[in-house]
Amino acid sequence: KEEIRSEEQLRRLGIFDTVEIESRSTDDQNVRDVLVRVDEGVTGNILLGVGFSDAYGVYTFANYTERNLFGEAGDLRANVMLGTKVINGSISYFDRQLGSSDYSLYSEIHHERARRPGYREINTGIKSELGKPLNEQWRAYLQGRLEFVNLDEEGNPRADFDRSYPVLAARLRFTHDTRG
Repeated sequence: KEEIRSEEQLRRLGIFDTVEIESRSTDDQNVRDVLVRVDEGVTGNILLGVGFSDAYGVYTFANYTERNLFGEAGDLRANVMLGTKVINGSISYFDRQLGSSDYSLYSEIHHERARRPGYREINTGIKSELGKPLNEQWRAYLQGRLEFVNLDEEGNPRADFDRSYPVLAARLRFTHDTRG
């Protein structure tokens, strides 16, 4: 059962093309050796593009992803979008196993400058989420978020229409994994 569970966990990382676990007997019938064979797949990519939408106008974007940073299965993502109505960027890191614990940690910083119908918005912030398995199928996550938002009404010279405020939020969520 533990061999099958270990093989499933290695596959779920998304960094290996193949995962094979071979069990071998030892002189002690209560002890078994296992040979784990893995072939690392493509873990990084760069995506570049051009597009158009009502929300962003004409835009270009670039994304970089590495799902096995430093050979530790860390997930690093960076993206930037430059458009006629929006400029945004973010960088995030997901550590599936924080140190030698069973906790996970996701961290992100972001910045967005957007022109919306009737107003402009600037949003800069950080987000972090700590995850903990409760058992083999359930995980709990505690997320904290801090953002600074500035809203500016276009075409109105009165300064009292400018709004700047911080946003502080916390969230608790649970996930149930039914795979396998």
